[in-house]
Amino acid sequence: MLFEPNESFRFSTGLSELAEAMAYAGWIVEGLGVLEVGIEQGEARWITPELLRVKGELLVLQSTPTGWETAKDLLRRALDEARRRRSIQEHQQEVIR
Repeated sequence: MLFEPNESFRFSTGLSELAEAMAYAGWIVEGLGVLEVGIEQGEARWITPELLRVKGELLVLQSTPTGWETAKDLLRRALDEARRRRSIQEHQQEVIR
């Protein structure tokens, strides 16, 4: 494992914030790169919907025709993934009861 559990948590949650800060500083491409690392790393799958959402927002900031379409797809994917994870979590809670 690359990080200890607490380090991985802090690393993962900080990625979306770092990418957003980079984008608002004018470094959209670099922010997208940060998000790609987080999405590909895959250690903290629970944050994937958030990373996809932020990536979609950064693509919108780029204001390119393909960026808009890709952003819509990413935002749909983020929402679907969040719903799927919630369903799994609810099922696990029912099994525990």
